[in-house]
Amino acid sequence: MGIKSSYGVIVGKLGSAIAKADNITFISLRVKVPLFVGAVSLFSSIGLALSSYQVGLSAIKLSESQEQNMVLNLIQSSLQEANKKALARADLISRLPFVQKNLRENLRDELLENVEPSLKVQKQRFSVTEAQFHLPPAKSYLRIFRPKAPQEDLSSFRQMVLKVNKDKLPLSVIEIGRRGIGIRGVVPISDEKGHIGSFEIAMDFKPVLDSLKKTTGFEAAVFVDEDKMSEIATLMPKPDLEKIIGGMRVQEATNWKTIRSLVTADIMTRTKQVDFKVLKNNNESYSAILVPLQDYKGQQ
Repeated sequence: MGIKSSYGVIVGKLGSAIAKADNITFISLRVKVPLFVGAVSLFSSIGLALSSYQVGLSAIKLSESQEQNMVLNLIQSSLQEANKKALARADLISRLPFVQKNLRENLRDELLENVEPSLKVQKQRFSVTEAQFHLPPAKSYLRIFRPKAPQEDLSSFRQMVLKVNKDKLPLSVIEIGRRGIGIRGVVPISDEKGHIGSFEIAMDFKPVLDSLKKTTGFEAAVFVDEDKMSEIATLMPKPDLEKIIGGMRVQEATNWKTIRSLVTADIMTRTKQVDFKVLKNNNESYSAILVPLQDYKGQQ
């Protein structure tokens, strides 16, 4: 009885609903179909937005990657160009007949008098930091910009000079000397009697870094192993402690304040190959390109 009574009530309500079925169906189509279409449109818009965002994000990443590779290529080509300039300047001096004669006859004062004026101009205008004559196998014979510096044996740390005097072939790479790291060109000097010695031009990194900043907007700096600099670059003053990071000393920078705020000891010690990083400071992100400098043996 209870079951029937309940069932009867249900049936009654259904019958009443069925009587208005046409109206209900009409209203449902008129209201629900637009809502359904609206929902489909909304989800389609969200899908398109997400797709566009992903495409945009990929485009940004591709653009960043292309910019990084462009800057890397500029760094490498700028260093190669500087190497060529150092070598060309050294080669020009080495071929002058009076230079060969003065060196062969050990006329040191006369050699200095003949080449010092033009090399001082090179220093002032073209960032030449060092100009030096050597005697085999690697003896410092005359430093044009420090003529009173002692004649010393460079064999323990100037591998470029040793190699040029041994092979009698020009060489242009990066190496640490008494006045710090430099872009160096070393060439043999000879006359009709044979090999006499070698001549070297060293150039500063500053023009390379300044040109890079002007072209790309990137700040740049050169870091060198502090232990090696302390041992070898004895003609340079000791740096402030804040210019040493992770055992590396900054020798040149376009904007030291900005670079100091971004570079960490971890970055300095871990960089063994070309690397791209995103560095953050004060809620700002910076794209960084790390390029190890290598000598002619391929050592960092």
